[in-house]
This record gives sequence, structure tokens and C-alpha cells, in this order.
Amino acid sequence: MKNENFQQWLSQSTELTIYQKKQSFNELSDKTHQALTEEQLGEIKYCPHCTFPKFTHWGQSNDLPRYRCKKAC
Repeated sequence: MKNENFQQWLSQSTELTIYQKKQSFNELSDKTHQALTEEQLGEIKYCPHCTFPKFTHWGQSNDLPRYRCKKAC
């Protein structure tokens, strides 16, 4: 989701009914959505495709940083 769209969705969360909030919470808390690890949320340590430990910043897309593996996987 583009950052702009996410911020708009987030700002509208105050308008949700209690049922909608519970439904959203349950969806976001689902075990299948808990795949985000500290590595994914924090500092990048290796290429997610080949696990090569060297990479370089490669611009931005939708307000999110992009990286390129130096191994060129």
C-alpha cells in the first residue's frame, strides 16, 4: 500500500465502529500476518532474496526506501 493511502486509511480509523475495530484488530493479529520480524521492521542486514550481506541504498518507491544487492541476484 502506498504510504499516502495508508496515512489516509489510518486517519479514518477513528470513524470505525467498535465492531469494525474488533474485526480490524483480529485481521491484523492473525498468525499469518505475524511474519514481520524485527529484521524486517528494523535495520536491514542482508538481501531478502539471496541473503548476501552487502547491499546499497537504491532510491525510494512510494515513500519507502529501496535497496539493491551488491551481488546483483
